[in-house]
Formats: sequence, structure tokens, C-alpha cells
Amino acid sequence: MSFSEETESTVNILLHSEYINSCIQYGDFYHSVHEAYAVLAEEIEEAEEEIQTLKDRQKEIWQIVKSNEDGPEFIKYLDNTIVVVERSIKELSQVGGVLHKFLSTIKNKLGVKNA
Repeated sequence: MSFSEETESTVNILLHSEYINSCIQYGDFYHSVHEAYAVLAEEIEEAEEEIQTLKDRQKEIWQIVKSNEDGPEFIKYLDNTIVVVERSIKELSQVGGVLHKFLSTIKNKLGVKNA
């Protein structure tokens, strides 16, 4: 699936925002690559939890579809599933922000310009 230029731009802005927010709150660089990895692992774990919730909801949606129980409760369930998608996007944006900061930390450590 391809994404619109607007979506591509929005994602880039979102990841950059998470990176900037992390720099403002905790400084421009991680203290070590070990710290960077630990933060990355934690953020990926949190994103995985949201994705697992989404997968579980997908199974439940399929059961509802198969049983033709697509009434008002199903609408509420789908609305709540959208909230899970939003949380997943937020968690994944934090993963992207961490990776940007990790990269910046490595570049700084190695003396690469534009760190």
C-alpha cells in the first residue's frame, strides 16, 4: 500500500516531534549506546503491546462479522478499536523518535557532522 505525500509528511513530522520532545525533556543525546538501546527496547515493547491488543481485536471483529452481529455494540467496538490504533501510532512514533535520537547520539560520538 502506498501513502499520500500528506501522510508521508505527517509521519515525518510526528517522528521528528517525538525526537525534539525527547531532546527537550532529557537532553540532545543519550549518555551511552547502552542507554539508547534500553530506551529503544522499552518503547518497542510498549508498541508491541498495543499491536497485540489490535490483533486480539481483529480476531474479535472477525467473530462478530461471521456471526452477523453488526449492531450498535459493534459500532462501539469499532470506535474503541480506532482508539487502539491511535495509541499504537503514538507508541510507534515514540520508537521513531528514539531511533532518531539514537542515530544522533552515534553520529555525535563518532564526530559525524549534522548530528
